[in-house]
Formats: sequence, structure tokens, C-alpha cells
Amino acid sequence: MSEESGKRSHKFGGDDVDEAILRLLEVDGRLTKTSIAQSLGISRSSIAERLDRLLGSGTIEVVAVPHPLLLGIGWMGYALLDVEGRLQAVAEPLAAHSSIPFCSIVTGEAPLRAEIRVDSTESAAALIAWMRSIPGVRSVSVTQYLEVLRDVVAPTGAIHSRVDEVDRRILTQLQVDGRMSLTEIATAVRRSPAAIRDRLTRLREGGAIRIGAVLRHGAPFGRRAMGVGLQLSGGDSEVVHRVAELPDLLFAARAMGHFDMILTLRAGSALEMHEVVEDLRGWPGVRAADTWIHLEIVKERYYGAEQTVIR
Repeated sequence: MSEESGKRSHKFGGDDVDEAILRLLEVDGRLTKTSIAQSLGISRSSIAERLDRLLGSGTIEVVAVPHPLLLGIGWMGYALLDVEGRLQAVAEPLAAHSSIPFCSIVTGEAPLRAEIRVDSTESAAALIAWMRSIPGVRSVSVTQYLEVLRDVVAPTGAIHSRVDEVDRRILTQLQVDGRMSLTEIATAVRRSPAAIRDRLTRLREGGAIRIGAVLRHGAPFGRRAMGVGLQLSGGDSEVVHRVAELPDLLFAARAMGHFDMILTLRAGSALEMHEVVEDLRGWPGVRAADTWIHLEIVKERYYGAEQTVIR
């Protein structure tokens, strides 16, 4: 995934406990080591050693991400690129573009995928036209997100909290280290630890920001990210309800275009992947399910606090 954190990537040989730590931190990246230990029934010292190793190696990174609306993002979508020649030659300019936060080399047809997050439909059209002009790109097929139901780490839904300049400065610190202590943040922004705690509670409970762990390069727990594009035969309300209950869901969006829904799931063995897809294909309302495995995630960058719109 992203090299932009400045951390050296390392393929860590994690086990079930490491994966359990990751899953807890995906939900709340600021869980204390004591809370993690109590949740897993393991000693705090063991959790501390494992967590320090996971964070220090760059296997996982805890980041704070503002709501897309606070970044001025009004249009989001997913592009499938058919490419001739070397994939990296096309992936590199895509990854360099600030409005493409995610770029991945995948299995199957259209072996290059990119996510688009821009301010407007006009900006999306201009970006798609630029993508089509890159040497080596045969075609670009785009699906627009209508509603993001679950984001990898960003908050979804409505925002019920205002954001001011102090909040943005706090977010800046948490994008250096999502687990930075209240005292360290307070020193940096010249507020008391109690004030920082209250502001973080307000921002998180109000849906303005989310702080969670992301898994960096490779599949240290023997798993990869599996993408699924669903084509539906009617309305999506029942499918949306069932998708929300999937245990290994990383991303889900209602969409319009090539797919009616796009999902990202944490994939295990080939057999497990097959069983998941077969189950999805049997759901009422699902006409077809296209799947792909992310072989190399070229870029996964979460926007900086400097872009946050104060409102």
C-alpha cells in the first residue's frame, strides 16, 4: 500500500493474535493496550510487544481520516482500466494524482483499478478523460458511488459535528500518529489534555473523523483483499442489509454504472473465497458477481488535514 507514511514496509509473519489486534484497531485505532489485552484475554505485556512490532514494522498504521464531505469531496467512483503493455507504466501516473487515493493491480480483466474522489461531476469527467489519454490505456469503465456504506477507514453517513481550526490542528497531529497521546497532542496545539479528549469525543461521535488501523503492504495474515462487483436484478435494499452483516467487509458502496454495488472483503484461502462468492451469487436480487484479487496495492493514501474544510 502507500509509501507516503514514510515508514519502511515489512512483510510481517503475523498469527491469529496479530490479526485479532488488527481487527480491534480497525474499529477503534486508539484502543489502549490494556483494553486490547482484556478483550483478547492475553497479558498486557504480550499485547504491547506485538502491537509495537506491528506498528514499528509498518505492517499496520493507525490513521485519523476526516469525513469525505469535510474534504470537499462531492463525487466518488471506481475505474476499471484495460491496459496494454506494462501495468506499472500506467499505475505510476495514476498513483501520482492527488484525486486518486487508491490504485491496485488485480487479477482478471481490466487488471488495473483506481478510485476517484473529486469535488464535482465536471472534475470527475476531466480526470477520466485524462486517464484515457495515458499511453497504454485501452479503455476506462467507471462506476459512480451513490452511497458509501462502509469505508476502509473514513467515516460514513451524516456529520453531526462542526470542525474548527483547532480541530484541524488536532487532526494534523493524528495523521502523523493516530495513537499519539492526549498530552502530546495538547502540547502541539496548546490546549489542555482534557480539552483534547473532549474535542476528540465530539469529532468521533459526530461522524467528522474516524481513527482506525489499516493493513499495509502484502498479506501478513495469509489473507488478501478481494473485490466484488455486484449486478442486481432490482432494488438494492435487501442486498444492502445483507452486505452490512458480512463479517470481513472492508468497503461497500451502492453504485451506478458498471456495477450496482462494489465491495471489498478480507479474503482467506481460495476455497473460502469461492464459498463467499457462491453465497453472494445465491442471494435474492443478485444477478451476477464479478470478483478480483488485489495482487499489488500501488497506492492507498488518506487525505491530509490541510485539505479539511472548516464548517
